[in-house]
Amino acid sequence: MSFSHRLCQYCTPLFIFLVFLCFQTLKTDPLLIQCFCDQAHVEHSKAAESNDKRSEIFAANCMDDVFATTGIRWYINGSFDPRKTYWSSAPTNYSNGRVAQRLIMMGPLLPLLPLLPLLPHRILWLLPSQIEFELMYSGRYTGLRVIHARYAQTSSIQNALLDRLRQELVDIEAAGTFKQERVIHSSQESEIIVKNQRVLNFCANNYLGLSNHPSVVKAAKESLLARGFGLSSVRFICGTQDIHKQLEQAISQFHQTEDTILYPSCFDANAGFFEAILGKQDAILTDELNHASIIDGIRLCKAERHRYKHMDMEDLEVKLKQTQHCRTRMIATDGVFSMDGDVAPLKQICDLADRYHAHVFIDECHATGFFGDTGRGSDEYCGVRGRIEVINSTLGKALGGATGGYTTGPKEIVEILRQRSRPYLFSNSLSPPVVGASLHVFQMLKKTSEFVDTIRRNTHRFRDQMIKAGFTLKGSRDHPIVAVMVGDARLASQLADDMLKRGIYVVGFSYPVVPKGQARIRVQLSAAHTLENIDKAVDAFVDCGKIHNVIGIP
Repeated sequence: MSFSHRLCQYCTPLFIFLVFLCFQTLKTDPLLIQCFCDQAHVEHSKAAESNDKRSEIFAANCMDDVFATTGIRWYINGSFDPRKTYWSSAPTNYSNGRVAQRLIMMGPLLPLLPLLPLLPHRILWLLPSQIEFELMYSGRYTGLRVIHARYAQTSSIQNALLDRLRQELVDIEAAGTFKQERVIHSSQESEIIVKNQRVLNFCANNYLGLSNHPSVVKAAKESLLARGFGLSSVRFICGTQDIHKQLEQAISQFHQTEDTILYPSCFDANAGFFEAILGKQDAILTDELNHASIIDGIRLCKAERHRYKHMDMEDLEVKLKQTQHCRTRMIATDGVFSMDGDVAPLKQICDLADRYHAHVFIDECHATGFFGDTGRGSDEYCGVRGRIEVINSTLGKALGGATGGYTTGPKEIVEILRQRSRPYLFSNSLSPPVVGASLHVFQMLKKTSEFVDTIRRNTHRFRDQMIKAGFTLKGSRDHPIVAVMVGDARLASQLADDMLKRGIYVVGFSYPVVPKGQARIRVQLSAAHTLENIDKAVDAFVDCGKIHNVIGIP
């Protein structure tokens, strides 16, 4: 803090006394101008997310012909700018016969306030704040009254936030992590239109290729015509249609669970789960790389929070031992982690949960519908169906890709969520077209395994060819999320741009989404991709990889 800031901060309690003293000296008629201030209060508070300090002095009005300070406020910012002090050009007439001239003073030198009538009308100070005064003249008395106080430079307060955010955006762009939104001019399919160019899409969550499947679109249209576009209500008022209950039953049958509750998104499902189920006497043990929605949901909960190292069962066991005093312990993990495509060791997690009497919660957004022998998810893939108490997942990825999420599990847990889960209670119901289309998707998966078989075939083909070409990949061989490691953030962005020029739409991911130094291109395969599409993508990776020298990067 500068010297003048400190001068203002520490000298302001003396202000009223100095005003009185100076006006005693400067009086122009026999009658003494007195200053009686009933009270003065100084308050300092720290403005949010900045170094600004706010000081306020309030002095009560005095009686009649005495000098009165009615209110002084000033704001001290961490930077100085040249500002002028000036008289207003037009005086203000008052009904009581007094004539006042307005003075705008900027700066912390408030103890010099009574000397202003002796100073030149225009002076230059390096001052950060602005205060407006009136000098009042009458036949016998001179008075000085603060009529308004405001900040001189709007950017110093109102725009301080924007200035900081602008700099952060500059820093993000300089680091090569600025995220651009490429506009798509087509439906979401394996081939899309971007920048007037038809490209192959290898970055969507459209794992089963159902986002624009004709029968799914038809089901959405039928629900739209039969039950309308929306319900304009939450579920417990008038937002539950028969198809909402049918969809919940279909999801329960799909996962072989007792009951299901629908949410606008899986982010809402995760945000609304932990707070409703767990309290201060409980504990949550969460993988350090869990999805942001799980992290945010846990933050809302009052239970103890313990993070264990990513998929580290020894560390998880340590945390389980440390929390044996807790009433209920919940192990929370992604079934499949979205940045690497690695699968949580659910068998070991369930074994530890049984040993230490804990419960298991998994997020299946990147598994439901396509992972495992019949597409039931990572619990099926790991052979632990029936051992997972709670499954949260989404309708917005493989299952049509629109929107919607859910929690499925024991009926007691689901019923408590209906009573307490805030995102459920205070969010509109899922739109009927989404519900109708999603219900149709579950019926499709019940009838055929074609989509699951195709995505598995495409995944193996792409992974095998990329490894043969010399690329370093992360994730499970059986999962359609393939992390092609690049290392440098800027390099990942450049590689993605060059891939787009060759007709392959992929996206680079870097810090803070992934750890520093582990930037990658995340490829997501779809059942809608043909073998020719996959071969073209591999060829483009090889060409661009040679240009940017990323083949073989660990």
